[in-house]
Amino acid sequence: MPTIQFPYGKGHIEYNIPQHRFAGELVSQMHNYKPGLSPSELVRQALNNPIGTPKLSAMAEGKKNAVIICSDHTRPVPSKIIIPPMLEEIRKGSPGCDITLLISTGCHRLTSQEELREKFGQEIFESEKIVVHDCDNSEMVNLGKLPSGGSMIINKLATDADLLCAEGFIEPHFFAGFSGGRKSLLPGVASRRTVSYNHNSEFIAHPKSRTGVLDGNLIHNDMLYASRAAGLSFICNVVTKPPPPGRRWVRLCG
Repeated sequence: MPTIQFPYGKGHIEYNIPQHRFAGELVSQMHNYKPGLSPSELVRQALNNPIGTPKLSAMAEGKKNAVIICSDHTRPVPSKIIIPPMLEEIRKGSPGCDITLLISTGCHRLTSQEELREKFGQEIFESEKIVVHDCDNSEMVNLGKLPSGGSMIINKLATDADLLCAEGFIEPHFFAGFSGGRKSLLPGVASRRTVSYNHNSEFIAHPKSRTGVLDGNLIHNDMLYASRAAGLSFICNVVTKPPPPGRRWVRLCG
């Protein structure tokens, strides 16, 4: 009977899988990759060479109100590394810009103050405006209908921003295809009603709602549409490097 170790919180748990249900295990070797630059240097290099968009500093010119959608406590996004240079870029283009860090909790529990301090570091925690999205109680705006027919209800802070951008990380997602990017907006800062519709059982059971599949994926299409409708214009995504033995994917037989 194989014993598999799963990351859980800040530690691990072990699970014994019956041999007849164990089809295989895929172990990432990404921890062996050596990028040649430090994480901070890689982020700054990416911000200096954006893909398909002007630099964030140029986009910030003339803007008075900016929102950076940030991941919550459930995602291993290195915000301490990503957010400082993003703040610098925005203030380089618009020194007096009013910036809000909007925590994209989706329908998760609210991120605690201690988790925010750990996530951003003491300096940013104390000096920047941080708002935690509440899918039930935040002020929302209805932007109309999603392609699939659901209501597109988004946090008003995001829709009112002169400049809306985000951080995130990319990894395979079991029904959205991949995480990162547009997921910062939906489900990140959407209402419970919108998230529940987008994540409904019929869509998740759809044959195109699979890991690594974007073409024809109804859930992905809704997310992408909502991000464009809300004006999400710049994203700094990363691919995180897990510690040994790396991220594990286990396939079970039916």
